[in-house]
Amino acid sequence: MGAKRNHQHAAAGGLSSVLVTALALFGAPAAADEHTGAMHYGSVSGIYVSPRDSKVSTGSVSGDVDMDAGFGLLAAMGYGADIGLRGEIELGYRGSDFDKLNGRAFEGDVRTWSLMANGIYAFEAGTVRPYFGIGLGLARHKASTQSAGGASGSDTVFAYQGMAGVAYPLSETLELRGGYRYFATADADFDGLDASYGSHNFEAGVWFRF
Repeated sequence: MGAKRNHQHAAAGGLSSVLVTALALFGAPAAADEHTGAMHYGSVSGIYVSPRDSKVSTGSVSGDVDMDAGFGLLAAMGYGADIGLRGEIELGYRGSDFDKLNGRAFEGDVRTWSLMANGIYAFEAGTVRPYFGIGLGLARHKASTQSAGGASGSDTVFAYQGMAGVAYPLSETLELRGGYRYFATADADFDGLDASYGSHNFEAGVWFRF
């Protein structure tokens, strides 16, 4: 119980750090716009989620859970120029099902909410704007099973991601973009059962300045 409380306190402390970063980000002085061309912006994307098989263990027992592809959404608000460095806070949701444990039928689902602080660099290449970036934050996993009488559990853990993609400007304030990101977290503890999480994510969405 003490270890679990320490884990929750660490997660709460990490969430506080992300929120402090958000406050610092949106507290950036408006006067900077005149000198750098930087502005506040938002983005919304749909994602196709392809999770890696989850490694699960409880005591001396371990196995692989076969994860199915799923879908999700990303929404972010940030500050920066259309070309150069940007900083943003991102809220994400991913949903995936699973159907096998060590090759045997074992049905359920995992729903993941994430809060990330991202750093992104964009540059111009002809008519498009490639970008890449990294992010750190927290993820809240909730897993449930329909097998073996049904069970559920949740945990908040450290999360990280790397991303790359290409944006196509439609106007001075609007871009279409598509990209790839790898999103993963520390192992989640579902009441004594540890489970890994990592996923390949393919996204398409819009980026807009305001």
